[in-house]
Amino acid sequence: MRLRPLATLTALSLMAGACAQSGPPRAVLKQIDRILENAPGKAQPSKIVAVEAAFERMAVEDGQWTAFRAFAAPGAVIHLPSGPENASTFLAGRSDPDASVRWDTRGVWVSCDARLAISRGRLETAGGLVGTFVTVWQLQDDGQYRWVYDVGAPDDPQPAALPEDRATADVIVVEGLDVVQGHVADCVRSARPPGGERPEGPGRAWPPSGPPPEARPPETQSVEMPAPPQFSAPAGAQASQFASPDGTLRWQWVHGPDGARRVVANYLAEGQWRTAIDQPIPGRIAPPSD
Repeated sequence: MRLRPLATLTALSLMAGACAQSGPPRAVLKQIDRILENAPGKAQPSKIVAVEAAFERMAVEDGQWTAFRAFAAPGAVIHLPSGPENASTFLAGRSDPDASVRWDTRGVWVSCDARLAISRGRLETAGGLVGTFVTVWQLQDDGQYRWVYDVGAPDDPQPAALPEDRATADVIVVEGLDVVQGHVADCVRSARPPGGERPEGPGRAWPPSGPPPEARPPETQSVEMPAPPQFSAPAGAQASQFASPDGTLRWQWVHGPDGARRVVANYLAEGQWRTAIDQPIPGRIAPPSD
């Protein structure tokens, strides 16, 4: 497993954001590919950071829902307080708000085969509320990442306001996520994880062989695949589980009866399953008190 501090990607993010002003998403992502063409291996958290930067910039420049439509994969799901909903249905005909949500990526986890990635970060609404988001990205046949799942909401309760001498228009309050870091799962010697039937559906089927050599980061160790931990959900909750094709990154969304949501993700690191994300997302936010 590699841990990659991504603070050095500030210039890359700015370049990706600038590219978003020059054309449609395909042109933006081609620019990102050129920026990253010398990066070793395909499993690069920096690619997700760059795509997130272009995504956020497009939301600001061209409209929030316009950007969500442009970067969505077929069959993508947006997780609302009312439950998961097909993104195409939710976004169809939806007008952009006057001002977009802003967001900032703080952590990225990528499967060894680079086919699945999860990002988490902080957001700020047009009304000044701050919160957390989680987005799942899937590598498409054209070699580009598109989001397949997205959830986010303001914190409840909201964190204390910054002192006036620290507050600026560009600050998003971050608690416990001060360093942007990237994680790449270990590759495995065995192509299929032990036990269980072959799952079906996007991002869930195990391939007949392991990740191609060029997809394996050279400094990532190859380990045996241990039995994956079992996901769980509270009584009465809806839940669905997914995994990268090579099985090295697994995740689950949960939707509680009260509208509270949760995203849990595990990745393979040094021969063990480790928790990448265990993120609660509030349901319907109570109005602020006077």
